[in-house]
Amino acid sequence: MKKISFIVAAYNVENYIERCLDSILNQKYNHEIIVVNDDSADETLRILKKYESRIKLVCNKQNEGLSFTRNIGVKHATGDYIWFIDGDDFIENNILAKLDEHLNQDYDVLGFKAQRVWDSGKKVEINLPVFDGLSGEKALEIYILNKVTFETSWAYAYKREFWVENNFQFAIGLFHEDYGLTPLVLLKAKTVKALDFIAYNYYQSNNNSIMRSNDYEKAKKKHFDRLAHAEYYCRILKGYKINSQLKSVFGLFIIWPLLKNLKELNQEDQRRFLKRFRQKGIHRLIPASNLKNIIKRNILLLNPKIFIKAMGLND
Repeated sequence: MKKISFIVAAYNVENYIERCLDSILNQKYNHEIIVVNDDSADETLRILKKYESRIKLVCNKQNEGLSFTRNIGVKHATGDYIWFIDGDDFIENNILAKLDEHLNQDYDVLGFKAQRVWDSGKKVEINLPVFDGLSGEKALEIYILNKVTFETSWAYAYKREFWVENNFQFAIGLFHEDYGLTPLVLLKAKTVKALDFIAYNYYQSNNNSIMRSNDYEKAKKKHFDRLAHAEYYCRILKGYKINSQLKSVFGLFIIWPLLKNLKELNQEDQRRFLKRFRQKGIHRLIPASNLKNIIKRNILLLNPKIFIKAMGLND
């Protein structure tokens, strides 16, 4: 029986953390829970102390952000697999019993389905592809071609040895940390399996969170942080040997969210963004493997706004 390490990031989740932890503690399976409190300003820490005998509680001395918090959690994990959980979310009943046989097959990455949940009781499944053991390269291609949001890190259990050996780290100080890492994790994996049942409940709040804020400065930072991730992809992918088909779809996957809804930025920030986009050669993420791709690359380089209109990215 494999041991699974749950890494729970907790920041100002006083209304949800008990539901999260209880959903894990009720599992009849070999596991440990590492909760990293990111210097919460509400009653989260007081609640966590009630669970202290049943969890590993780690406390950041100051608010460090989700990436730092997850990275710290990995350092305290001892299980065969790690599973990242956000403190306002929760997992399905008896889900570890359903995962047991699959965990014992030693996949590097094990994916599963999730659903969005609301206080009203409404639930909407996040539709993800299902497949048996594939290479990470093939799995990534399937996810991208299905045009689904697959990069959320909580949608997978990762073999801890595989994670540590590759020194995977969430980028500290940047939004869209999953976009900046999950595709690379999949790409490195030798074996990936995606299961046909819901394991994770992604809570939808009406409150203004970091990801839902209408504050312009935060919105601007999200755009430029995503660009920073793309710059990292430009550097790191040079060391990856992947086929031309995947290079093409992967390049568009990275570029698409960069340019989608760029109109959210004011004119001056759009100019700054597009200037940096050109300077860093982001267009090269689309391989010059055929005439169609060469045309796309040139349009991106010369006039990204035409590319935006042609691809319908502001629709």
